[in-house]
Amino acid sequence: MVDAVVDRFGALHCASNNAALGGGFHATHELDRERWDRCLAVSLTGVWLCLKYEVPAMLAAGGGSIVNISSIDGLAGVTHLTSYVASKFAVRGMTRSAALELGRRGIRVNSVHPGFIETPLLTKGLGIVDLPRIPVGSLRTRLAALDVPVVDGSDGVGNATVIVLPDVFTAYIDPDVLGAT
Repeated sequence: MVDAVVDRFGALHCASNNAALGGGFHATHELDRERWDRCLAVSLTGVWLCLKYEVPAMLAAGGGSIVNISSIDGLAGVTHLTSYVASKFAVRGMTRSAALELGRRGIRVNSVHPGFIETPLLTKGLGIVDLPRIPVGSLRTRLAALDVPVVDGSDGVGNATVIVLPDVFTAYIDPDVLGAT
């Protein structure tokens, strides 16, 4: 993927890494190892693999900016989502470590922490198969019953990523701003 970008555009200057797979809604002690491993393989290792191959290309280009998409669950725990929460906390920590390593070398690394976004992954995980026939209020009610934060829209995540990503913003961005770290 990175090679294709460099071949086509000559260099890689920015990247946004968004990988997520829920482990299902299970109490911590009821979560099986296969779901745990699969969730971390996609949601954490997927982001790490992106970084692994993006960083050398950005170093060769003289610098860049990377935004890893974490989750509000990377800031605070939530019930019945142990593997997902663990993966998003880890993405946040990995992002901070990468930022410390790479900042002096011209690569900014930040993360954005959106709330739950109404997607098929989320709705299928809640057992809602045909969302257009289900009022949003019903989804919010199901989430509230599980102590899950309110659903927000994907436009906000895209806007936050666009704000954090460009070279115009060269200073450290406060973690409380837009849920970014």
